[in-house]
Amino acid sequence: MSPVAKFRLAVLDMGTNALRLLLVQTNSFHLNMPGNRAVDSVQAPFEVLVRTRLNTRLGEGLSVTSPPLLIPAAQTRAREAVEKLQAQAQALGAEAVVLVATHACRQALNGEEFVNRLARACRLTQARIISAEEEARLTRLGVGLVLQGSRKGAWVLDIGAGSCELAPFDNNSAGMYLPWGCLNLKEKLAPGDPPDPAEIAALRSFLAPLLVVKGKAERLVVTSGTSSTLAALDLGLSRYEPEQINNHIVSAENLAAIFENLAGQNLDQRRRSLGQAADRADIIVIGLLMTQEILRVLDLRELTVINAGILEGCALDYLRKKDSAPPPG
Repeated sequence: MSPVAKFRLAVLDMGTNALRLLLVQTNSFHLNMPGNRAVDSVQAPFEVLVRTRLNTRLGEGLSVTSPPLLIPAAQTRAREAVEKLQAQAQALGAEAVVLVATHACRQALNGEEFVNRLARACRLTQARIISAEEEARLTRLGVGLVLQGSRKGAWVLDIGAGSCELAPFDNNSAGMYLPWGCLNLKEKLAPGDPPDPAEIAALRSFLAPLLVVKGKAERLVVTSGTSSTLAALDLGLSRYEPEQINNHIVSAENLAAIFENLAGQNLDQRRRSLGQAADRADIIVIGLLMTQEILRVLDLRELTVINAGILEGCALDYLRKKDSAPPPG
């Protein structure tokens, strides 16, 4: 079987808080060969060329407006970000640019219209809003490319700005989906800066009845901006280093210490503490609190951080389908 030609693909993940770009190039072998199809492959069948993000706050105000709509200013920020990253990807030789939109566009009444308009205006190869179930599947696919160690009893957690998905890695039992994430939970409960103990308690009380998990977890694997920031702080990294973040284990005690430290700081102090992740300063405390509560519900004492997720899953999914498609003509 002859190898596939080199191919460059750009994936855009349009979330509630940010637009992220992953530019990859396929390796010169067939993605659909038996050895490459397993979710638990530890070798990605592509090379990552570029990874970047732009803060958009697309979901700004979505959770507190009725009916739920993407506001014009947020749409403008997101459109400008897509235009910029699409141009960057094409300048670097991307032959296809695909976009997936998640919670904000799922929830907003004008989400589908916005994505369709973006697809036309930015000449995207593909643009779609994905369901929470599809988001969880693609996230597990991406996590599986780099996760080390046992997968037996592992559950994958993705805490976003607008939603939270928790599902067993093997997908053999029901997971948990919450239409709440760092940003919309912050907008709903509006804790102070810094939050006082009563506000922290109110956040925990709000989450408690929502965190219902059926099944036993033996390991928690977390992928999100929150978890990558947590790992960087736990490791004392001064800059973003995914190769060190991937598979880093954070104990419940260290998570609690980092949470208490950041929760006691005001916004400016947190920005200085977070360094390159300063744009998460206003939502990181809630993200860490959610992580704590889910770890507690699962009755676990540590978590494993994975930097890979939906972007890598989307890339692998698209390339597999491309490789399986019959030749044109």
